[in-house]
Amino acid sequence: MVQNKLSMARIYEEMDADGVNVLLALAPENVFYLSDLPVSPVSSNRLLYVVRNTSPSFCVIPRSGEAKLVITNAAIELAEKSSWVKDIQTYATGTYIVRHGENRKILATEPAQALAKVVRGLEGHVKVGMDARVAPAGLVDGVKSAMKGVEIADSTTLFEKLRMIKSPEEVRRFKEANRILCIAFKKVIDEAGVGVSERELEHLLKLTIMKEGGDSWQQTTVATGPVNGPDIYNQATAKQIKTGDVIRLDVGCVYRGYTADLSRTLVAGKPPARATKIYDTLREAEANLLDACRPGVKASELHSLTVRNVRRNLDKRYFRGNVGHGCGVELYDRPFISENDHTEMREGMTLSLEVPYHEFGLGGFNVEDSVVVSKRGKELVSDIPRELISV
Repeated sequence: MVQNKLSMARIYEEMDADGVNVLLALAPENVFYLSDLPVSPVSSNRLLYVVRNTSPSFCVIPRSGEAKLVITNAAIELAEKSSWVKDIQTYATGTYIVRHGENRKILATEPAQALAKVVRGLEGHVKVGMDARVAPAGLVDGVKSAMKGVEIADSTTLFEKLRMIKSPEEVRRFKEANRILCIAFKKVIDEAGVGVSERELEHLLKLTIMKEGGDSWQQTTVATGPVNGPDIYNQATAKQIKTGDVIRLDVGCVYRGYTADLSRTLVAGKPPARATKIYDTLREAEANLLDACRPGVKASELHSLTVRNVRRNLDKRYFRGNVGHGCGVELYDRPFISENDHTEMREGMTLSLEVPYHEFGLGGFNVEDSVVVSKRGKELVSDIPRELISV
């Protein structure tokens, strides 16, 4: 059985603070977070995520008693191989499976009804906290209807708090995702150049991530030149790199459900003077951002520092909604390094810190690195050169 990567004491502490004695995860990302069941959208095999609307998975954490999974009967073997949760309850599935030996009892034909039986079977007064704001609305409504009479609270914020601070095993996965991603970046840097297409570089990124042991990726942005480069959501095409093109790489690698997010800027040949000026400013701003990241500093303070630097040295109108974010089960976990997020940095946070700049007619620029907040400061995890790289 897989060992639980989480601190149950910390989960119980947050449940007590939230006033709930049962924690219920409906959203696939939170089910994965609590149980390690590979139901997240970036699992190596995403089938359990694909069928989330017809065959949803639930994780139930009582304040006292065993954690429980409520899943389709077809996923028993997967749960036993991947999750630390031993109490696995099932509902009927449309898949015909012949199992020799003792079969598990099926609680119901409908997922929400099976979940309701598990929750109602818990001892004492039950107050359920669930991730209602991020779970599918139809699923939330179905669960509430099936559990009429059970006290239910919205504990979405509780999940956000839990996921902000990583356990040693979560930090290990974050670091491994970064190690893999740094190797992939170095491969792309070696192969990029005039005549190479965006799509070729994207394929190389994905292939290297998989070869090095990554499970998946979040985004794989390869954006080149004065038109595609500044397009934040650019989809890699057959467009070939030309001399003078600025090349923006922004990639999220996933290892055992945890994401690393890095960005670098390359240039084909000698960079235009304007490109050098922009990048030098961003690099200095990111260096100051990294230096300032330590326990007790607020996310909003880091944001203000970075925006002021760019405005003072490059563009007085510069604006960014965030200059980084938590990185974990999702590409964007809490906290957001933004103007309105006043969360203090705490030991165990895993972050991506970045300073992007997008100028149509020239290119897209970014420098982004991964850090783990430590007791007295931060540990820089990524090890790719930060200068404007000529290819």
